[in-house]
Amino acid sequence: MTTVNVDSSRLDARLEGACQGIPGALAAAAESLGEQFLGAVRSNMPSGPLADAYAVQVQAEGNAVEVALSNSLPYAAFYEFGFQGSEQVSEHLRQMTEAFGKPVATPHEVLVRSYSRQVDAPAHGAVAQAMEGMAPQITDSFTQAVLEELSP
Repeated sequence: MTTVNVDSSRLDARLEGACQGIPGALAAAAESLGEQFLGAVRSNMPSGPLADAYAVQVQAEGNAVEVALSNSLPYAAFYEFGFQGSEQVSEHLRQMTEAFGKPVATPHEVLVRSYSRQVDAPAHGAVAQAMEGMAPQITDSFTQAVLEELSP
């Protein structure tokens, strides 16, 4: 989450008026970049539910502009940052369709007891790659928004 604060209380009266619109201009610039950023994130990963669950939310309140990227799926952080450690697998039922490499005559459910396993999943960094790729465009867009707001 990134917050940009513009403290106009320390500026003289002439600049204070000019700076009033900067948070709104930055929010508008962030909104227009949001869909491009989501496209860049999605291009760095396989299509599917994980890619579709990303969302960008821009909120301007007072002198602050907050841009948040979120994903509602619980495994999004696992994909982005990776994981190394022990994982506990709960007891569950599994449909047994083959045994010893050969199909069984009548598939049936078998109980799999709980167990722990070591996991070493690498980070994929789709969001980091998108941010790195779009950093110049984001900087340019925000700079242009501020300059346009300050221009007479």
